[in-house]
Amino acid sequence: MRPAVHQRRGGPGRPGRPLIDTGTNRIVHTIATTLPVSPLHVTSGRTLLAGQWRYAALGSGGGFTPLDGMLTSYDTDGWNPAGGTGTQRLPINIRSDPSGERAFVSNLNSGTVSVVELSGMRTVGVLTVDRSGKTAGKRYEQGVHGLAFISS
Repeated sequence: MRPAVHQRRGGPGRPGRPLIDTGTNRIVHTIATTLPVSPLHVTSGRTLLAGQWRYAALGSGGGFTPLDGMLTSYDTDGWNPAGGTGTQRLPINIRSDPSGERAFVSNLNSGTVSVVELSGMRTVGVLTVDRSGKTAGKRYEQGVHGLAFISS
C-alpha cells in the first residue's frame, strides 16, 4: 500500500485525515484529530507529523484569531498519536532532517520556525525569520511559508 492523506472529518464535527491507498484509490482508515490539521510530513523513520491549528472564533461571522498550534506525531503502524508539543501560531509547513531526529515547523502567523526534537517531542528552539511588520494591525501575518532542508 502506498498511503496518501487528505483532509476530512473524523466524525460528527471532528477534524480528521483519511488514509488513502493510492494503489486502489480507496480510503482505508481515517486518522481522527482533535484540532484542524494543515501540514503533514512523514520522516525518514516513518513517523507521521501533523501541524494542528488552534484559534479563537470571532463572533458568528466566521473569522478567527490564531493561537499557538500543535505538532502531533503518529506511528504509521496503527496510526495512533505518539506524542505532541506546542508550536507558535498557524503551523503551515513541516520538514525533518535526514536522520528523522528533528523537525522544523514554519509558523505562518508568528513569522517563526519551531525546532522540535522528535524523540522527546519537545521544542528545542525557535528561529525568528519574518517579523517585518508589513501586516501590522492585521489579525494574521503572512510570514514564513516554505521550508527546505539542506545538509552540509
